[in-house]
Amino acid sequence: MMNDSFKALLTKSADKFLAELESSDSVRVFAHHDADGLCSAALMIEFLRFKNKKFHLTILPQIESRNIKQLEGKGLLVLCDFGSGQLNELKDVIKSRKVLILDHHQFDQANNDDNLIHVNPYLSGVNGNSGVSASGVAYLFIKHTGFSPNAVIALIGASGDYQDVNGFKDLNQEIINECCGVIERKDLRIYGANTRPIHKALEYSSIIIPGVSSSGSGSINFLQELGIELMKDGEWRTISDLTSSEKQKLISAIIIKRNGVDKPEDIFTTVYEAVNENGFRRNLREFSSLLNACGRLGRASIGISVLMNKDYDELALEVNKEYKELITQSLNWFENNKSKCLETDRVFYLRAGDGIKPAVIGTICSILSNSGVINKDLIIGMALDNGLIKVSARKARDNDFNIGLALKKAIYGIGEGGGHNDAGGAYINKESVELFINNIEKILKE
Repeated sequence: MMNDSFKALLTKSADKFLAELESSDSVRVFAHHDADGLCSAALMIEFLRFKNKKFHLTILPQIESRNIKQLEGKGLLVLCDFGSGQLNELKDVIKSRKVLILDHHQFDQANNDDNLIHVNPYLSGVNGNSGVSASGVAYLFIKHTGFSPNAVIALIGASGDYQDVNGFKDLNQEIINECCGVIERKDLRIYGANTRPIHKALEYSSIIIPGVSSSGSGSINFLQELGIELMKDGEWRTISDLTSSEKQKLISAIIIKRNGVDKPEDIFTTVYEAVNENGFRRNLREFSSLLNACGRLGRASIGISVLMNKDYDELALEVNKEYKELITQSLNWFENNKSKCLETDRVFYLRAGDGIKPAVIGTICSILSNSGVINKDLIIGMALDNGLIKVSARKARDNDFNIGLALKKAIYGIGEGGGHNDAGGAYINKESVELFINNIEKILKE
């Protein structure tokens, strides 16, 4: 249940925002480029349209010194899925204009300026890492203005931040209880059932399948032995393309392969699907992947449009196809260059340089962290991005290391970034890579 403190924060913030909105001719909105950011932006746009307010939306990969000037100006400013971790960098912006921050990231300092309306679950003791995403915060905030936003969009954003792992909980569960457009069911615990080629979904699955997991040739041979075709009409098939008999054959074969593994039948998870008025089902995680592709490839407008109008589906699917090809190329690069990367006792440093594009380095780290390929506590990817190094960090196994706070400490004086307990990102100076690695290693020993 939502605690009284967060409820009071939402009510107070919504009232203050409505008063500011009343006297504003237009609103400047900025949002993060991942699925959660795009969903947050879509919810805010939906609300501003209802209020007949003009707005200008910009999507950014992050708020940092090189783009902070874009946030300067007059009038009402709204930041979705970032801002909490950049309060120090934003202090001059906040002094000069009214700012609303809808975020769920950790932060280590507060800003009590009267110009700031800061809505973040951590301000009320709510876990923003697993209990609610930025789009969930946006949904709850807008709901407190008296408008009824689209709960499905909030849950898609939460799924994009992996908050559906082991089932939605906390505030996300409250949102799903209010939502009639989402169903939950049990299915294979394999990511990419709608988007990845079957053999790649199996190869990088979090389910341990002896002889198949982490092996491209093993996954292909496994499927061929089952008589499951990998391609149809020149296109790679996905798990969702399988017939019911093929799906059952695959499930049985996976359980048999796992004989000797602890709980060989433990291969299912809770899956959430959005259902439209025609009964069409869409996996929330797969939908969030579609949005993620649009945002990270610079086609955020398509991602936001597909949330509001199904006529944009084909365009979004084309972008997603391009994104999948980029991921496949990046995984192939990893397989061919793994030995060139740096491994320490607890960290695998994926030093990609220009071998993996910065748009997908975080996705590659996520795939590897869930696949069991890397037997370390952390995976930290580093890719060249316009003269800087983009850093993406993920946990590869359960541990009590707080990535977001550790990144903040490790990049002090050499970059900008932050994140959550389980994942984070940053930009650092190219010449500071070794210092950054040394800092991470020191923090791990503290």
